[in-house]
Amino acid sequence: MKDIPQFLDIFFKENMFEKIPNKAEPEFLYCMYTDYDTQGNYNYFVGTTVTNVDTVPAGLVSKTVPASQYALFKENGAFYEKVPALWQHIWTTSFSFQWAKKADFEKYHLSTFATQSGPFELYLSAK
Repeated sequence: MKDIPQFLDIFFKENMFEKIPNKAEPEFLYCMYTDYDTQGNYNYFVGTTVTNVDTVPAGLVSKTVPASQYALFKENGAFYEKVPALWQHIWTTSFSFQWAKKADFEKYHLSTFATQSGPFELYLSAK
């Protein structure tokens, strides 16, 4: 989690968002966590929804969010404070559902990244 701000900084500095073709929701950014292991490691991807994956530029990958039920968490505030706090809450709280750890994702309006603050949603895969 500590490397994610640096990863996002590189993503924007290298204009990776602009390189994504066929954007279905060009105003939204998604951050996806997947491939969890037993040590708490995971893979992290940043992008947006697309209408098709016929053309994936070099340096980019296509990921599909697996079908699942999702628990929705809504937050508002400074991303680099609120996001880790929300994940800490998830890791330490018992819910009425079991966390599936298939693929979880955050959804941000792209305009909020200029200020790094605003509303965002976290979708947690449930079973």
